Amino acid sequence: MPANKDFSDFTAATLPLLTQTQHHFYRCLDRFDHNGMLAVTCNDLRWHRQGQWVVGHDALLATMHDRPATQRVTHLISNTFIVESNLDECSTESYMTAYRFDDGSEHDGPVKIDRPFRIDRVATRFRHTADLGWQISELVPTTVFQF
Repeated sequence: MPANKDFSDFTAATLPLLTQTQHHFYRCLDRFDHNGMLAVTCNDLRWHRQGQWVVGHDALLATMHDRPATQRVTHLISNTFIVESNLDECSTESYMTAYRFDDGSEHDGPVKIDRPFRIDRVATRFRHTADLGWQISELVPTTVFQF
């Protein structure tokens, strides 16, 4: 794709809205806020998570309920840019750095880790509707670095 591609259907407000939606998703993931995750994803969401496809809200909730309550995770999203765009669908690519800690017990305050868990390149598809705005329809992370 040429660096100067003309996104004629793109508005200056689109990228911040998409980025905010993606940040909201990962913030809710980190905080075990399942309803918040549902609020920014399409009912037919497709998420390639840890080698498995999670399809739809019911599968998303089932997957989230299987996460250990003692797990502490932080996802940092950066370098988001639009790959494709039209009036009701948009695709972005980002980098995600994941930090993970879980020793099976609850901790108050900070915990010490030696390095990030991994860095992924994340392809995200969004769908726009008049009543819901931009929602995530597909997330496909690909690991770039595993620590």
